[in-house]
Order: sequence, then C-alpha cells, then structure tokens
Amino acid sequence: MKLLERLQSSSLGEIRAFLEADPLLMKAMDAEGTPLSFYAARRGDPEIMRWVVEYSRADMNERDSRGRNLLFPALESGNLELLQYLTERVGIDPLQPDRDLVTPLAYAEQLGSKQLSAYLAGRTALDPAKSYHNPVRRGFAPDPSVVRVGDDYYMVNSSFVSFPCLPISHSRDLVHWQTIGHAVSNPEWIDLTGLDSGRGFWAPDISFHKGKFYIIATFRLNDTENPMRRQMVVSSDKPEGPYSRPHFLEEDGIDPSLFADGDRRYVLLNRGVRIFEVDDTAEHRLGETSLLYYGDTKKATEAPHLLKHNGYYYLFMAEGGTGQGHQVNVARAKELFGVYEACPYNPILTQKDAQATLQRAGHGKPVQTAAGDWYMFYLGSRQYENNYSVLGRESFLDPITWTPDGWPLVNYLRGPSAIAALPLPRHEVDDDRSFGDHELAKDWYFIRNPLPGSYSVQDGDLRLRCGNLPPSDKASRQILLQRQREANCRAQVTIASETIAPGGNGGLILYYDENSWLYLSVERREDDLFCSLRMREGEQEHSAAEQKIRGDQLRLQVDIAWPQYDFYLFCDEDKLFSHSVTTRILTDEGVSQGKRFTGPGVGVFGQQARRQQNLLFSDFGLEDRTR
Repeated sequence: MKLLERLQSSSLGEIRAFLEADPLLMKAMDAEGTPLSFYAARRGDPEIMRWVVEYSRADMNERDSRGRNLLFPALESGNLELLQYLTERVGIDPLQPDRDLVTPLAYAEQLGSKQLSAYLAGRTALDPAKSYHNPVRRGFAPDPSVVRVGDDYYMVNSSFVSFPCLPISHSRDLVHWQTIGHAVSNPEWIDLTGLDSGRGFWAPDISFHKGKFYIIATFRLNDTENPMRRQMVVSSDKPEGPYSRPHFLEEDGIDPSLFADGDRRYVLLNRGVRIFEVDDTAEHRLGETSLLYYGDTKKATEAPHLLKHNGYYYLFMAEGGTGQGHQVNVARAKELFGVYEACPYNPILTQKDAQATLQRAGHGKPVQTAAGDWYMFYLGSRQYENNYSVLGRESFLDPITWTPDGWPLVNYLRGPSAIAALPLPRHEVDDDRSFGDHELAKDWYFIRNPLPGSYSVQDGDLRLRCGNLPPSDKASRQILLQRQREANCRAQVTIASETIAPGGNGGLILYYDENSWLYLSVERREDDLFCSLRMREGEQEHSAAEQKIRGDQLRLQVDIAWPQYDFYLFCDEDKLFSHSVTTRILTDEGVSQGKRFTGPGVGVFGQQARRQQNLLFSDFGLEDRTR
C-alpha cells in the first residue's frame, strides 16, 4: 500500500512504521501537485496531523497547485481541534489567499461551517461582512494618488495614451470608487496621436490647495523627442473638472507630486528624489532643482510623496522598479532640506512571497481619514499564473500603523492583503458599464485622440464613425474600451449589420496595445457577411477562424476564463460562430515589445472604407465572474 493510501485510511502506528524506512516520502506530491500532508489534514485526525507536523519531513510552507495552504484541507475535514492546532501552534495564516485570492477565512464561509467560520473570524478579528478585498480599483488603474477633502476622497490614475486622460474617481469609504471626470478632456489641448504605447501621461498626483484641486503628471513623449519628459499641471474648483488648460513645467524626470509647506509649494520628482519650488499656482518654478535624497536601495527610486507629521518630514518613495520586487520605502528628516535617515523597517511594503498572487506592490501614497486613521494606496498586480499580470497594474489599499519610535508600517509589514477590515462604513456606488444614456459613460476611453465628431450616444446605443486603419496601426483612432476588471468575465455587444459598409467591419475587441489584441468582427464582403476572429501577437497578425453568417442584429460575445477565451456570434438565439483561443498576450508580460504599463481593455472597434458611415452598437455588457 502506497503512502497516499495509508494517509487516507491507516492508523497512526501503520503510517509511522511505513515512514521510518524513508521519512522524505512526506515531502512528495500527488500527480496533481497536492502535497501528501494535505491528505493527512483532510482526514481530520488531530493525532495523525500532529505526528506529520512534528516528526515527519513534511513542509508546512507547502501549497498545492491552486496556491492553497494546509488550512484548506483542514477546513474540509470539519475538525475544529485540527484547525486550531494548525493555526495557533503551526502558525499557518488564515488570511493567506490561494491563486484566486480566496482565503481560508472565506473558504470556511463557502463550506457553510458556522463553527469553523466563527473560529477563524475571531482568530483574525475580521468579519467577512465588514471587510473589503484588494484591489479596490480593479483592472487598468496604476499609480494611484488620493486626496481627502472633508469626508470625500478623490483618486487619480495614470492613463498613458488613453483619452480622455487621467481618470478621476470618487469614494466615501476608500473602497468603492466611481469615475467622475478626467484631468484632460479637451482633445485640442493634448495630442496623443503618434505616441508609442506605454507613453503619454504617467504617475499623476492629486492635491487640494486653497480651495482648488491640482493634478500634476509626467507627459512622456517618444524616445526620439527632446525633451522626452515634461511635467503637466492642471487645476479646477471642482474635483471632476473641467480642469484648466495644461501648463508645462520643463524639468526632466517622472512621477511628480506637489507638496505645500506653509506658504511655499514644491514639486518632487525622480531621479532619486529631487525638489524645486513653484509659485502658488504651481505653474511657474521659482528656483533650481536640488537632490533631496537618493533613496534607500538606490534602485529605480521614484513616486516621491512628502508628509509632514509629528515634527518630521516623511519622504515616501517607490524603489526596485515596477516589476517583481517593487517596494515602498520611507525616510525622514526634522527639516525639509535636512539629512534624511532611512526607516529601519524598510521596505515598509513589498511582496516577499514569490508564490503569492498579489505581486509588484509599490508606488504608494498615504492618506488620513477624518477620524485620524492612516491608509496607503499603492499599485500591485494579480498574477494568477507564472508571473503574468493578467489585469495590468491595479490600485490597492492597506492600513498604516505607527511604531512607538514614529515610523509608518503598511499592513504590519505583511505585504499586500487580500482581505482587510473596511476602513469606513460601506458606501457602494453605481457600476454602470453600458455605453450610457445620452452621453458616453465616464469609464469608457479611446486609444489616443478620437476622430472629431466620431461618436454619439442616444438611448443607450452607440454610433461610431470609423476610419480605415486596423488596430495594429498607431494612427487608428476608433478603439473604444473599458478596462477589464476580472480575469473571468463575459463581454458582449450587438451590432447592426446593415451599418457595415462593403469592405468594412465592426465588432468586439480585446485590446492591450497595438502589438497585442483579439478582434471578433462582422465583415461585409460585397453582399456577404462573415464572422472573423483575428489576433495580433507582437509582429505577427493572423486570422484564427472565419465563418460565413447571416442576420441583422448580431450579438458578439466572449467568455473569458483566463487564459482561455471563448468567442461566439449569435443571431437571436442561434449560434452562428464559435471558436476558442488560449493565450496570454493581453498581459503586461505577454509580448516582449514596447513599454507595457497598462492593462487589457474590452470594447468596440470598426473599419469603414467611407468615414461618413457610422456603425451602430447596442446592449454592451461586461459581467464579472468568479474564478
């Protein structure tokens, strides 16, 4: 009888006798990647599990192929004594999530065990009903900066070559966010056409000063331009805008932020952390740039933010680069231009577990609630498989605590959390993902500036005027998207085939950049209609499938269970086309070409030989699903 079978049915004495010949057998896994110790835990016998833990060679840090720790099979056993032993004596974390960000605490709820759920809720001091899950701004939402005004919180994120630029969102509880406007929404004020993917607006900061909201961001041009980096400032009396015409400060660097110290205002930016003074409007510089502090690790120091607190100037900065090993460090000085000392607890935020789903944690900014509690917003990624950032860089939230010697720690130095207690009473917001009623909903964005007068929304339907360029061309200006928020989801849209001109096409597009996309379209070739699925991966573009079809109102649909994409086309309820693709090209790491800092978008696209012909889209839907 093999060890696996003995662990499932034999007595402790028989298991001990079997393992005495080869104690290393307990380090083995089954054919599906499940450690043998999981079978002992699932059996629910505390005595057998104690012997496995204390006398065998089983690894208590081992996880199965789904990223689950030993508490998951222990919960399946239903044995409270066993769960207590593994949690309290072995120290296995009930908040350590699996690959799908399900924690043992949440799994106990799923299993319906009130006794085990109550124990873990008490052990973690977390009530799942009064908790939130990271990330709080899901999908393409990197480089968060947040400011509080009264009881309201406002966030701005990077937008790169998306238009309108620099989305602004609002929250009352730090967790539920709704897009309310953009820092740049007039296409005559900024030209994104011709910019390579990954350029455009980087790492904005939002602040409130003397009754006005200010947003500063780096405008990153192509490598052939001089200068390549300019710092843009806009302001508004209202957080949603409209904001002023962009003003540019000519200083090289990235990731600027504004800091007010009494009646004086400063801009901080990298390389290292440099600083220069500006006037009260932040539109004119008043002095030369000087180095404030080069950083703790001195590797890719960026995203500086200053906080004056309890007699110190605290300088928060990202280091390590925005990939694996990203981190937040802090230093402090008694005077603004004093000598900064590094925090002895650095990094105050990073992901130390290479197997964890939540990675790339860094680029953080602190915010204080009206009640005096501190939190940090930062970017991170969900990597469900082999370091693939499936949804780009997203916005995360974790609490800050202060040590007795006055240093801030994020999430008690545990790294990014999958679940945490709500910071404020829950205040949910509308999540309308349609085109909108009579104007385009604010979560939609174009890739680069749209064609003038190229779209309209009426009674929930979208009319899109298209050019004749494919999505692989940087000059294409008719790609309209929403950010994909979950790795498992369904997107669908209906197109009126009568609006597709001969030689034209229109349909549903999944888009990362011009180098990586999937396009399910309806094409008109003379009098015939075809459904086509095309793919772009780096320099290679090809047709994955094609089918002649018929019909007037045609519904295009994709069901995503990453990395699988199932495409369909329906006329009424008749399925006219289906094709499945397994691919990872829509991730940050999916194609080794260009700067990949954004995330996948889902939306509509079309090509028409005659620009006066509008495509008619209706009934767009984007439904999140559980992995």
